[in-house]
Amino acid sequence: KRLVVLGHRRQELAQVEFDLDREKLVAALRRQGYAWQAGGDPYGGEFKRWVPGADGLPRGADALLKARERALEKSNEGDLRELREELAGLDVVVRDRDKKQYWRLSDPA
Repeated sequence: KRLVVLGHRRQELAQVEFDLDREKLVAALRRQGYAWQAGGDPYGGEFKRWVPGADGLPRGADALLKARERALEKSNEGDLRELREELAGLDVVVRDRDKKQYWRLSDPA
């Protein structure tokens, strides 16, 4: 199971694997005042599959996604994490599925 924490700008703050009981985790988060989206990512419908030269990406994001594509093919977790963070700095949220990258924009700072 994977927990993704989103910020007020719709940006991804954290992404962690967990093996806790889901209901206990939900209860603990709610006790601390965090919202819980039972239906999954509320912005999931905004993700677009990345292809080189995709419209709407900020300057520099295409090159980072191209580098991530190579890291994804090699299952290089360190590079994937580092490049995800660099993309976040450009307000790009990225998701991987079946060795393909999907992206959406967060709100600018």
